[in-house]
Amino acid sequence: MWTTEQVGVAVWGDAASSWHFDLRGGECGIGLLAGEILHADSMSVDQRHLSLVAVEGTRLPVASEHYVRGDKYFVNFPQGDGHYAIRLVLHPVKADEHLLVLSAKISIQTNLLDTHPMLDLVAEGTDVTTLERESAQENWRTSIETRATGSPPIVMVRGKSASTAVLLGPHDSPFTSNHSNDKRLCLRLFGDFLEKGVIRTAIPWIVVDRSADPQFSERLPRWHQQLCESPLPLS
Repeated sequence: MWTTEQVGVAVWGDAASSWHFDLRGGECGIGLLAGEILHADSMSVDQRHLSLVAVEGTRLPVASEHYVRGDKYFVNFPQGDGHYAIRLVLHPVKADEHLLVLSAKISIQTNLLDTHPMLDLVAEGTDVTTLERESAQENWRTSIETRATGSPPIVMVRGKSASTAVLLGPHDSPFTSNHSNDKRLCLRLFGDFLEKGVIRTAIPWIVVDRSADPQFSERLPRWHQQLCESPLPLS
């Protein structure tokens, strides 16, 4: 269940496990914390399993409203005097002491003309790996090739305290660009021009394993298949 504190600060879990989120935005950043401590600035990506980061000189809007509906946590970030507005809807698909599978619906909108707002999903680590589906439908392979367009459907990084993966369905992979290197997972959302008033949405799944499971990467295609088979959320 969700437990909320100040706007944008929430915990998913129970007495046996907990996953802490700092989604305040602005200078505080937006991310899934690697611990239980709130950090002051959005650049502390090494203290987070995954962060949503502003790019190209823009700044993140600040969360002004949050609420829980069932198993979903909604956070709204109005544009104000910034470059864009964001809306997040987080829905845990599976969560226990060691593993979190999270559906993250990320929407962006701007009321400015001739802007190009984008967001990066970022995680620091020591080893970034991408997984691509081979021509045989059920076979996957590790890939180190750079795509000209789009992103691999699975990108993972092994961090200090956990392994983190971002899974992209067929509705998001072609419109996401992979800017990762060997120590930093970085996937850029909404890389195409965004027209004033249009809402763009991405729905990646985030998988975090805190158990140091050596077979973590082998389990990811199963979660990706479930993502692809899941209907797009209406809210």
